[in-house]
Amino acid sequence: MTPSRPFAARTASLVVAAARRKGNPLNPCFTWDDAKAADQHRLRQARDLLRSCVITVETKEKDFLTRAYVAVEVGRDERDYQPVAVALRDHREQVLEKAMSELTAWRQRYAELEDLADLFAVVDETIEARAGVPAG
Repeated sequence: MTPSRPFAARTASLVVAAARRKGNPLNPCFTWDDAKAADQHRLRQARDLLRSCVITVETKEKDFLTRAYVAVEVGRDERDYQPVAVALRDHREQVLEKAMSELTAWRQRYAELEDLADLFAVVDETIEARAGVPAG
């Protein structure tokens, strides 16, 4: 949705307050049935919880934290949160595609930060190598 004039609300609570009005174009973007909204909210909380779980990986060189689970698509609009090692074994291409998509989005989001030019060069090379075509 592209607003025809600059959108003044810049906090989530202001957006919700504005969208409550029936004629507001944002109104249909929200679930106004409280029971349905509560269930959706709990599902989002569960997904957030699963995404926030980390484990410590111990190596000879150094221990580090990493995600415990990664979401893989197992059906239409259905995700299963699997241990990273399992997801890489059973759904490697899907996990790599998602990682590359997120890397590309990150690269685009911070494109104007000239301080990261050296890092962007490495990211661009990685994207090009994975895609087999020039990035950009």
